Parts: sequence; structure tokens; C-alpha cells
Amino acid sequence: MSSVVAGAFNCFFMRQKELQGVEVLNSEKQVLGTSKIAGKLVLKDMIISRSMLSLTTGMIPVVLIALMSMAMKRQTLPVPLQTVCMIFGLGVGLPMSVAVFNPYLELNSSILEPEF
Repeated sequence: MSSVVAGAFNCFFMRQKELQGVEVLNSEKQVLGTSKIAGKLVLKDMIISRSMLSLTTGMIPVVLIALMSMAMKRQTLPVPLQTVCMIFGLGVGLPMSVAVFNPYLELNSSILEPEF
């Protein structure tokens, strides 16, 4: 849980510039201007995505190791088996957390500033 909070704060402070506005594109990918509202929405989505990254890559290996330990009736697993669980957790968790949101946020212009 601490990594989720740390990741969220890190993302907020590193991407704080986006609160001043991000470029808004039309369907032909032409820049229409910058929007503070879109910047807030983008930052919120990024924080959620980073939080999911910490949760998935941290929880999947722990759950796998716990289940395998119970199945093998051992307190701990051998290090190579723990390493395989960690690699699997990263291999599944990382793409899953990146795929949560589209790289481009599609918004209705009615929720943006009046000039859009």
C-alpha cells in the first residue's frame, strides 16, 4: 500500500505541469489549444494507472507464492520458484496496468473550457 501512495504522490509532483493545461487535439490530430480541465483528467488517470501498476506487480507474486507454499505444504519456496513468480507478476501486471487507459483521452468538448 505504501508503494501505491508513494507512486501517486510521485506522479502528481512530477506531472504537476499538466495542471496548467494539456494540448487538445481534434479528430484530425490538429492542436486546438490547451485545456486545464483536460490536464486534471489526464493527471487523475495517470495516478490511477500508476497505482494499479504498484498493486498488480506487487500483489500477483505475493498471492502466487502464498498459494504455491500452501499447495507444497512448505513455509517458504525455493528462491528460483519465487523468482519465477516475480517475473510472472511483472509480465502480467505491467501490461495490465498500462492497458487500463487509452494513450489519448477522448472527451466531449462540452466538458472542456468554452473555447473548445
